[in-house]
Amino acid sequence: MIGGVVGIVASISHEINKTETVVYQVTGTASSVTVTYTTWNQGNVSMDQHDVTLPWKQMETTSGLFKGGSLTITVGAGGGTATCAASVDGHAPSTSSASGAYASAVCDVTG
Repeated sequence: MIGGVVGIVASISHEINKTETVVYQVTGTASSVTVTYTTWNQGNVSMDQHDVTLPWKQMETTSGLFKGGSLTITVGAGGGTATCAASVDGHAPSTSSASGAYASAVCDVTG
């Protein structure tokens, strides 16, 4: 019984200390996009970037028990299309698209 508990604690400790890379990307035809991303990194780290030109890409490191992040995009007043993609450590990305002025899309990803 004690060996099993020690094994579980060691596994959780390993997972908490393990780091992974979150990749956020935005592509499309929109001339202006607002990008907001939150990376879960033993707490949340959020960033906003306004009037981003496409394509756009950002890489962040995540660690802790819950790894991953969330990417929200909003197309500017000029309209167009934008597609967000978020992935952790090269796994298949979460994707979503927005089309038209002030349209939004969200991509959430966990490791």
